Amino acid sequence: MIKSKNTDELPLVKYASSLFKNIGLENTLVIGCQHILKPQFQMFLSLFRLGLNPKNVFLLGKCYSTDNEALKLFVNKGVHINKLSTYFDSHKSYDEEYKKYVKRFLIDIKKNVDFDNYKKIIIIDDGGFLINLANNYLKDYKIFAIEQTSAGYEKIKDLQLNFPVINVARSKAKLAHETPIIVNQFMKNLKYELSVLGTSPKKVLIIGNGVIGREIYKRLKKEKEVNIYDYIQEKSHFNSIDNLISKISEFDLIIGCTGKQSFPLSEYNNLKKNVILASASSSDREFSAKNIRLLTKKYYDCHINIKVNEINLLNSGFPITFTKHSIGSDGKDIQITMSLIFSAILLGISKKYNSEIIEIDNKLQKLIIKEFQK
Repeated sequence: MIKSKNTDELPLVKYASSLFKNIGLENTLVIGCQHILKPQFQMFLSLFRLGLNPKNVFLLGKCYSTDNEALKLFVNKGVHINKLSTYFDSHKSYDEEYKKYVKRFLIDIKKNVDFDNYKKIIIIDDGGFLINLANNYLKDYKIFAIEQTSAGYEKIKDLQLNFPVINVARSKAKLAHETPIIVNQFMKNLKYELSVLGTSPKKVLIIGNGVIGREIYKRLKKEKEVNIYDYIQEKSHFNSIDNLISKISEFDLIIGCTGKQSFPLSEYNNLKKNVILASASSSDREFSAKNIRLLTKKYYDCHINIKVNEINLLNSGFPITFTKHSIGSDGKDIQITMSLIFSAILLGISKKYNSEIIEIDNKLQKLIIKEFQK
């Protein structure tokens, strides 16, 4: 297994760099919505080695996936980290607020940075909001973008794009090798949170039979009674949403893996007493978390577990892959994703693409996987 220290470049990213020749990132501007974590910092170290000036990097993080130690590493390097990266208001929808943050972030950069000074402008997005806005605000510049999440891909796939977008999110390497890593982190953190609550749920419902939900189901069914619901009937243990709702009061633990609201807010009164809700997707959208949090006194720590009306909402409704005690996967585990994003950046610098969604070269993916498996 490839290993690395927190402040070293990731070996797999260094290997990916060796696959490209004569690429420099001088006079390049990077604008990103990213998790502010140590693996991301390690990836950026490799970009700095290729000539990217840290002062030409502007990043907006998310409250639930910003590690304070990683934030300091970025800032000490000279990277501009937007102050909204850590902000959270329990009484507001994070998605609605984050859209505003991204717009403010992009407008501020446009006001204070002369884009004409750069040969290339790189957009790195985690969730699709930034690419959507940049498609209108920055369409007159030499831009290419990278989307790294499936939720983000869904937001941009039907856009009339004004610049190329390299699709890391749906790459075979990411889907095949990142999923077990994310689920490992989810399972580890779930076990910890359940121990804190002092409970061991017997009957579990998973909503969403995609790559994450399916992997969680495989792990949990070995030790618990688990049912899975998906809107595609062939992938579901329930023949309709009404059938699910009729039985929802039976479950001790409900895990949301849909990337959107799992089930209607009107059904929350029918949940089992002391039910536990755990998100395995993005943001706080799985369980109408804002509406649950509104029943509490306002607070500003997004990693708090809350209990309202006999409902336990873990991590304030945010994905429990990112918690206060264990925030994200280790760099050595998540190296494939970092190397794919890094490679996408170098592909965008070295090649000319049409203004459309671009798939990462399969040969490049296979080389990265082969190196990782060594």
